[in-house]
Amino acid sequence: MLHINQYALIGLILSLGTSIAMMPLFSKMDTKGKLINAAFSVSGAYVFGGQLGFIASVSNSFSTTIFIIAKLSAGILAILMVYLFTKRRMEN
Repeated sequence: MLHINQYALIGLILSLGTSIAMMPLFSKMDTKGKLINAAFSVSGAYVFGGQLGFIASVSNSFSTTIFIIAKLSAGILAILMVYLFTKRRMEN
C-alpha cells in the first residue's frame, strides 16, 4: 500500500511514540520511506509519547482525544503530501 520497505514501516510505527527511536533505522530505509518518515516526524510523531502524557495531565479527556485525532490527521496528511509531490517529481 505505501510501497516502502520494512524498515520504513517499522520507523513509522516507532514514530508514534518518539521519532528518536526511528533514527537508527533511517539509513536502512528506501528513498520514499525516508521521505515519508521525515514528513511524519514533523507533524505526526509523538502521538502516544511524551506529548500525550503532558496533554492528558493538564487537560480533560476531550482535549486528549482531539490531540490524538489532530496528530494522526496531520501525520496522514504529511504522508499524502509526500505521495503528491513525489508523483509530480517523477512525472517531470
